[in-house]
Amino acid sequence: MEKFTHGIIAITPDKPNEDGSIPVVHFVGYWDEPQEADILGLHEELSTDKELGLTEMMDDIELVPASQDVLDHFNSLNFHDHD
Repeated sequence: MEKFTHGIIAITPDKPNEDGSIPVVHFVGYWDEPQEADILGLHEELSTDKELGLTEMMDDIELVPASQDVLDHFNSLNFHDHD
């Protein structure tokens, strides 16, 4: 699979983990730089898709660009479907 070059993460900066780190509650990878429409579309999806489990948290969530460390982490994961 081609590696993501960009990403958007959903974080809850006002609800840090016990170690002080900021929780990443959702990640979306992109091969091209996300545009404003991508960010708005992701916000809409997270706000309305109950299967993602974030609809109740949207007041606490910020969407921000993924750092290179976050991209490296998600690029290292195995995303193959399991049959």
